[in-house]
Amino acid sequence: MEISAIDQNPNMVYVMLYEAIGTCIFTFGINMSVDFSNNFKADPMSVGLLYFVNICFLGVLSGGHFNPAVSLGVLIKEGKQRWKTNTKYFFMIISA
Repeated sequence: MEISAIDQNPNMVYVMLYEAIGTCIFTFGINMSVDFSNNFKADPMSVGLLYFVNICFLGVLSGGHFNPAVSLGVLIKEGKQRWKTNTKYFFMIISA
């Protein structure tokens, strides 16, 4: 489904580390985009731009999921072919 470093057989620890770092950056960016003085309204443009930059820089290394919904969708689409890898993604994102 995607071309990533996993297809080139890198160390899975680094892949999961990049995924956790990307998720933390993404979550931090969402929290920082909220305007607390204006009824907690978020700026959707900044969140989308941050997600794009995250995928550009870390997506090549880790696959660029950074969101549990994306990982769950890939898990459902690929089925049993890469079950172990996709469940590792899912739980790493949830834990980050």
